[in-house]
Amino acid sequence: KQQCLLKALEGTPTDAKAWRNLATTLSKNVSTDCVEIGGNSYNQRGCYAKVLEIDHTDAKTWRTLAARLTSATDFIAIGKKSVTKRQCYIHACLLYTSDAADEEDSVDLGGRR
Repeated sequence: KQQCLLKALEGTPTDAKAWRNLATTLSKNVSTDCVEIGGNSYNQRGCYAKVLEIDHTDAKTWRTLAARLTSATDFIAIGKKSVTKRQCYIHACLLYTSDAADEEDSVDLGGRR
């Protein structure tokens, strides 16, 4: 499966779903912690960062990446920006809240009425 994903990404490097699948594959495969695509090496965190570089509105990936960062001061480059663990959680929270508001669900942020 991993070889198929690598081939797909060499042909279409902007396929967020393929990057997400590769990140998942890397997490399950203990013998491979890094892959090379187009002369660049990517680990699991790098694959998730690539997903967010392509689609920055993916709340689940923001949350997953935040969980992969090891400390509050740990960061990862997404595009040209460095993003901390806290910023990843903030992005995820804002996107989930925005999605719920778009769907006209009740969004209770805990304030007074």
